[in-house]
Amino acid sequence: MTGLMQIGPVPVMAENSILLPLLLGAAAVCVLLLAAFLIRSSYERKHFTVTHYEVKSPKVTEEQDGYTIVMLADLHNNEFGPGNRKLTDAIKREAPDLVLIAGDAVTVKRGSDVDLESFRRLLEGLKEADCPVYFTRGNHEDRLVKLPEVFPGIWGQMTTLLDRYGVIHINNEQTVLPPKKGVKDGKGPVLASYEIPREGYRKIAKKNAVNEEMIRQAIGIPLSSSEEPPFVILSAHSPLFGEAYSDWGADLTVSGHFHGGTIRLPFVGGLMTPQFHFFHGKERGMFLLKQAPDGPKYQITSGGLGTHSINLRFRNMSELVVIRLKHN
Repeated sequence: MTGLMQIGPVPVMAENSILLPLLLGAAAVCVLLLAAFLIRSSYERKHFTVTHYEVKSPKVTEEQDGYTIVMLADLHNNEFGPGNRKLTDAIKREAPDLVLIAGDAVTVKRGSDVDLESFRRLLEGLKEADCPVYFTRGNHEDRLVKLPEVFPGIWGQMTTLLDRYGVIHINNEQTVLPPKKGVKDGKGPVLASYEIPREGYRKIAKKNAVNEEMIRQAIGIPLSSSEEPPFVILSAHSPLFGEAYSDWGADLTVSGHFHGGTIRLPFVGGLMTPQFHFFHGKERGMFLLKQAPDGPKYQITSGGLGTHSINLRFRNMSELVVIRLKHN
């Protein structure tokens, strides 16, 4: 009688001996990738790049040709070197005709102190730029104005600093800028500032939250004269409403707010804005909004110089923006 061979359970020790090192190796790779991501993100938050844009328009006069504006957006109390020396030195090297602090110079959050001392140090350093400095508000400064019961006296302290350092604050108004350096009797372009209503900063705000008529009611029609219409620059902190800005009459809109999309992916661009618009497409850079009979209408969105809440940057260096106007 032939005996039957008994087949027992298949040993799994050999499988585990292969699987465990693979899992450990994958985990180690993930940890290394995360560490590399965080190291790179920290570098991009602590260093900045200088981006130059050339804006050509027939409305830029010959005497304004080469007019140079340095824009600082979304600094959020970040400092590059003691007293922001690296930043102010970079500004001085550009020899600008104007410095524009275009909103969110400070971080304003409920339950946290507002750091005005770093803002003071920035203004102190900007004295060496040897040019006028203008200031327009972002949504963080708007909180100081609109919520005085939450941030008592802070906006007053901030305006005192602006006055002390001779910084010109404009909000929902327009002004003719000083002429280019070396031009005695000329005029600079027009600078306008629009305060975006609270609805425009809500999460996933719709593009119709701001329209041309709302801007006109806030600041009137673009300044003009009996001569040729001037080149008009509009500082509006959120770039979400670019079409409305150009419809109002802005030849160039300068914005920030989107922080460059936080994380920028190859071939795609920015991942997310602070208002949770994903893959918006215009988180940083220069964009042609439309070609009008009187000249092209552009928007420049800064990638920003700081962060808040989501303190991450990846493939999205902090950015100092330099704009040169060219007569075309």
